[in-house]
Amino acid sequence: MAYSFNNLVPVKELVQGIMAAAIPPESQLIHNIAMRTISNSKPSGTFLKENSRNYMGAGAGIDPQRAPGSAFARLSTFDRTSIEFVVENYGLSREVAHEDIRDSQYGDEEKFAAQVVHRAMLLNKEKRCADLLFNASNFETNTAAGILGGQINAAGTKAFEGLRNLRDTVFKNAHGIHPDTMIFGHDVFQELCKNIDMRGYVGDATKGVASGGRALREDILLSIISNELSIPCVYVGSARHDSAVAGATSSESAIWNTETIFCGILKGNDGDFRTQNSGNIKGTPIAALNFENQALEGDAEDEWSRNSRVVRAMERHVYKVIDSKLGFVVTDCLA
Repeated sequence: MAYSFNNLVPVKELVQGIMAAAIPPESQLIHNIAMRTISNSKPSGTFLKENSRNYMGAGAGIDPQRAPGSAFARLSTFDRTSIEFVVENYGLSREVAHEDIRDSQYGDEEKFAAQVVHRAMLLNKEKRCADLLFNASNFETNTAAGILGGQINAAGTKAFEGLRNLRDTVFKNAHGIHPDTMIFGHDVFQELCKNIDMRGYVGDATKGVASGGRALREDILLSIISNELSIPCVYVGSARHDSAVAGATSSESAIWNTETIFCGILKGNDGDFRTQNSGNIKGTPIAALNFENQALEGDAEDEWSRNSRVVRAMERHVYKVIDSKLGFVVTDCLA
């Protein structure tokens, strides 16, 4: 039997374990929790969306009251709609020389390569999620001055009243369904922590909470927004990445626009989404979905012609806008 390095070192199993372990803090990356994922989706299919108007009552001119023996008033039926989706392929790799694996004083170079590839895949996915949800052309939109009553760090802005107005706007756009998700850019959230209107919801003004220069802790502010506005999922997009092209000087930037807020329906109810035998997916209206055909996984193989090992990560999915009316993007939130 010919000698095989893979028989001695099961690199695929090793790298898969590393991929699973190399997860950055959830407080930094939110793409995996911000949006509902339809797992095991077909590579392509159709999302069958119910029409919310079918659930909004009989409408004017239709009276359910009837005399004995008379005919029943007949409800109008509004057409359902469908949205096609096609998943995209994503993958990255990193090459490590066998000599480096054997001789490096930095430690396990294969493990390092797996962590680098995995991190790059996650940051890239975070960017795709942010680009969809913070894109004003995908959803209803307005400036902070238009819907919040002013920019968050402007004098006199009542931030909490503004956020309540944003929530109620989505509520009306969604036919009376409360939004379940709010996402803040990093800088606007930090300004909310210092906003006098928000600080007034904690503690005693005589102790400097509402009138002094103290800022709220991030976790406390998240709890205030969630509890007081009845929005179960409140996140902050704080991840950063290197936005410079390969070979150029490093230039870090925020993945989520730091001065933007998203509010909308991104969760829905568990029973509202069903995959049919055909692969089509039936569900109620929602702002956006993640159709996932293959979750992130990794492997590695030896390239003996280059005397190296290639560590790879791959996934197949697509983020898709489902109903633009069920999301709202607030821009220009800071002065």
